[in-house]
Amino acid sequence: MKTVMTEQSYFGWAGFSRLTLACAIASIWACDLAKDEDEPTGAGTGDSANADSASSAADGESSETGQNGPASGLPNETGGAEGETGALLVDGVECTADTECASGICYVTGGLLRNRCGDCKSDADCEGGGCHIHNGLLVPPVGARCEDGSEGAACQTDEACGEGLKCVDVLDFAGFIFRHCATCATDTDCLEGQICSVTYDIPNVGGGRSCVDPRTVPNGQGCDLAGSGAQACENFCAPGSILGAIPVGICSECILDPTTMESMGCAEGETCTLATVDLLTGGTLVPSTCTPPA
Repeated sequence: MKTVMTEQSYFGWAGFSRLTLACAIASIWACDLAKDEDEPTGAGTGDSANADSASSAADGESSETGQNGPASGLPNETGGAEGETGALLVDGVECTADTECASGICYVTGGLLRNRCGDCKSDADCEGGGCHIHNGLLVPPVGARCEDGSEGAACQTDEACGEGLKCVDVLDFAGFIFRHCATCATDTDCLEGQICSVTYDIPNVGGGRSCVDPRTVPNGQGCDLAGSGAQACENFCAPGSILGAIPVGICSECILDPTTMESMGCAEGETCTLATVDLLTGGTLVPSTCTPPA
């Protein structure tokens, strides 16, 4: 029987305990999220991260996040050999308008994510592929870039994906959707009895989906919390998150019941740990495990 889990029970505290350490290592989106808790965020974040409505919302307009200048911990980087671009910002640096960027493109998200200079705003700016939003998990941050439409590449629509691939939702940052090319979008795209299971590429803030047989995805691999992840995993699909901000499912040997906090899948007296994403090891998915009593 499928176990339906709620993310709120886990995400409220599990990721943010590691926020300070991760901020010290890199300027990442979750740090921006923490800084924004007491700041107005302007427009909502329901648009797709790779959607025209988000990326073209403000050609030359100010950021709606209420923040100006580079992200905390980043220098005000300028581009060009020997000052060829003057004071213009290089790709990956925070911006508020196209005119600030050496590329002429400021990818404006209009929400909790920071705006950064990059090479594209939408699939229309790319030939034979789609536009991947900037990546603040990398050091230094990387600006938006065009990808080739292959499996796992970023996209906004099916047209940006290669033959036989579909543009599907993979990650959700507070309603801000990251979409990537994949071999299936739902279970109905698979052979009878198979499941369309999600995979994650955490360092590149992406992933995909593919058809798998039930109960075949091992512990420590991704699973679909909102879909049929419980059927795809060998055991359970446990909720985890990227720094408490981006929810992910992780196949695990056990799971905590969100109502009773009972450790399902563990022997009597054992406790089920929380599933996590370890950014210090390159985004390793760490599954929930049963631990004996102290």
